Amino acid sequence: MEKHTVYKAALIMLIALLVVGFVAPSAHAVWHILTNEPFQGDAPTWPWGNWTIYPNRNYFQTGPPYVWGIQDYIYKFNGTDAQALWCVGLPPSLDPEFDDYIPNTNSWVRYGPFNLSNAVAARASFWYYNVSQVVSDYVRWGGYNVDSFQMYEGGRHSGETTQWQNTSVFFDSLQGGTVSLIGEPNVWLVFHFQSNSDNDVDIGAFIDEVYIAWDDGTFDLEAGVIDFVNPDSSMHTSLAVGDTIRFEFNWVAYGSGTTPEFDITCMIDGSVFYEERRVAEIGTSQQLWEETYSDLWIVEADTHEVIWYIDSHREVEEADEDNNQSTFEAIGVPPNVPAWLHIYSPDGDTANTEFLIEWEDYDPDDNALISLYYDTDTLNFDGLPIPGAYNISEDDTTDSFLWNLTSQPNGQYWILGLIMDSEDFSWVYSDGPLLVDHLGVSNSQGGSLITDFNIEGVYPNPFNSSANISFALPTDGLVQIRIFDALGRLQAEPYKGLMRSGQHEISWSPQNLSSGLYLVEINHEGVVQMTKALYLK
Repeated sequence: MEKHTVYKAALIMLIALLVVGFVAPSAHAVWHILTNEPFQGDAPTWPWGNWTIYPNRNYFQTGPPYVWGIQDYIYKFNGTDAQALWCVGLPPSLDPEFDDYIPNTNSWVRYGPFNLSNAVAARASFWYYNVSQVVSDYVRWGGYNVDSFQMYEGGRHSGETTQWQNTSVFFDSLQGGTVSLIGEPNVWLVFHFQSNSDNDVDIGAFIDEVYIAWDDGTFDLEAGVIDFVNPDSSMHTSLAVGDTIRFEFNWVAYGSGTTPEFDITCMIDGSVFYEERRVAEIGTSQQLWEETYSDLWIVEADTHEVIWYIDSHREVEEADEDNNQSTFEAIGVPPNVPAWLHIYSPDGDTANTEFLIEWEDYDPDDNALISLYYDTDTLNFDGLPIPGAYNISEDDTTDSFLWNLTSQPNGQYWILGLIMDSEDFSWVYSDGPLLVDHLGVSNSQGGSLITDFNIEGVYPNPFNSSANISFALPTDGLVQIRIFDALGRLQAEPYKGLMRSGQHEISWSPQNLSSGLYLVEINHEGVVQMTKALYLK
């Protein structure tokens, strides 16, 4: 049927929603799980465990009336199972992909009994999906304390849901808040689907991911991890002697309501360093995650034992009294001395096939790494990587790198060095540039044979009104000159057309541009060269 195909496509695309209104409690917490039912079982053997249905299986074995059963066509997606309850899922010959619920449906399913004698709160959470006739056909849910298929209602839905919905049954607030089943020794969670006698039917109601839990009224305070942070409580990377830090203590409170007052204590090397009294206001959320910060501590050398205690005087009655302490080993290390780097060669040198880059460096920790780049100027520290010159160990005694220049275009380049240790990094340019000249002479000299396409420079640079872009062409061809800003956006095109080989100079006057760094790109027959120009109004 076409409508079922639409429903199936919508449900397959549905992403699992976060469970709101119910959080599955921690195994050691004060909320006790009675069931966590995804209906991942053998469909023909349904009902299983503490589930019962009405009418019972024997009553309808050969035909109607139908009752709640397991199907695998529409279900709440969670990545682990692919089944859910359906209001007319039995006998097993029915399939929601092709079949609707029937008129005069009166199907019941329940879980129980479970004991709420010692509970101060209890609830069930589940997901439902429903497409039924408005008002007259509906699914409802609630609880009951008698061994009968009846209920004190906790909610209902009629009409169409556009996606799976999550809701909860609170056993202390049924029948519009007039009935509580807290304290009852026998309680059932009940679902009921009802339809009238006409044929205005659809696919009906589906139930999945049923959780039931009760609260015994106690609390549990649990110590978590210890960390250290900056004075403003932001993250810190190391404990260097002389640094000022705080100790961060993560802890969690389980239960509901507000706890009695308790102590939170931080001890360093056996002495109380910080202490506070407080309560945990958990409300009805079942879990409260908190962080507590110590006073400021100036890091001292050597190793120190840091212990945080929560409720050390046992003023709060807890489900577990043995999880209230965390220990941390604080090791003060000497403060980091930033590594330094000085590239003294090149310094106005000329080369054509290879060049030995040389430097001096120092790092007392011997853990710094050096990476080398080349740049056409000494602005902005934005050079390009030199192949192979990456993560060179600072304690490499050669303090040099042989740069292969065979594929490097003619031009003038500064070497840009990055040195980085575990804490700091810094950039530095070489003392002077390296002139790469594969002919052994500069192409800008009068009368020389031009064999390479090369940008010779922008003059003056910086400039405040106009600049001359000088370049050499080894052959005739199409030339395009474009100007980009520092973000790579095209701002001007001073020239596009054919040019003969030889020396050339194009003037560029910025129009309605702000001061800043600009990139000059010259494209000659598909070969691109770039340089920089600094415009100052």
